[in-house]
Amino acid sequence: MAGPQRSMSGPAAGGASFDGEMSKIYKVIAENHRHPSGPWVTMLEQVHAFADTLPSSQREFTVLDLATGPGEPAETIARQFPHATVVATDLSPDQVALAQETTLTLPHMTAQVADMENLHQFEDASFDLVTCCYGFMFPPNIPQAIRESHRVLKPGGKLIATTWNRIRMMQKVTEIMQQVMGTKDIPKPPINPLSLSEPGLFEGMLMEAGYTNLEVTSHNYPFDLTADPELQFKAATMTIKAKIDELDAWDKVKEVYEANKLKHGEYTDHGHYILPDNEYKLVVATK
Repeated sequence: MAGPQRSMSGPAAGGASFDGEMSKIYKVIAENHRHPSGPWVTMLEQVHAFADTLPSSQREFTVLDLATGPGEPAETIARQFPHATVVATDLSPDQVALAQETTLTLPHMTAQVADMENLHQFEDASFDLVTCCYGFMFPPNIPQAIRESHRVLKPGGKLIATTWNRIRMMQKVTEIMQQVMGTKDIPKPPINPLSLSEPGLFEGMLMEAGYTNLEVTSHNYPFDLTADPELQFKAATMTIKAKIDELDAWDKVKEVYEANKLKHGEYTDHGHYILPDNEYKLVVATK
């Protein structure tokens, strides 16, 4: 998205996995989050807002980044705040390995494997900020993951998190599977970025965990899937890869994908495939 903890950036519920090849593809996709309206920018703004509340003599603070994927927004935060201690975590060793490459030039940032449902290696009230970009939608036990984020925060600390409201890619995936399976009644994908898209659902879970003073905003930005046709296809089908393997339906999926590319996206003059109109929710909550 960072990336989802148990699926798009870690071993997925339902048997999907985020292996080395998929991690590299996801790192390319994730760079879209650096868009001026993207989550890495808006989350960083919230970190600045928090830092501005600190006394000038106390510029050091601690950040735990959950579901960091290849290391974001942990890296962006670490580069902006050299006096902060930033810990990037993900369940996937492949993703953590990518994040560790960043730590070579940022001595105040570390990366390690951690399960957001069980942050046993971190003590109660040990972080000033917890960040999580597109991660809370994926754990099998989302309320438990939220409770763990609350536990490791200091009193008065902030959770800065994003979840998806709408993704053009998921509309594309749904239509592909409906045509491949010959029915509109298809199962939810094992990797479901929209699991918290229902209005108020995530906010309710946060309040049940003890969070207060929720600030919620929505933002929209496009996805650029590069000019590489193979990457475009793999990116568009990554959430249903396990199901396509199970059905042995890659030829049919490719046929449907090619026939519907321009329904959901458009090409630039340089051949980049753009998926517009992706909306996410940014939530800032206080312990």
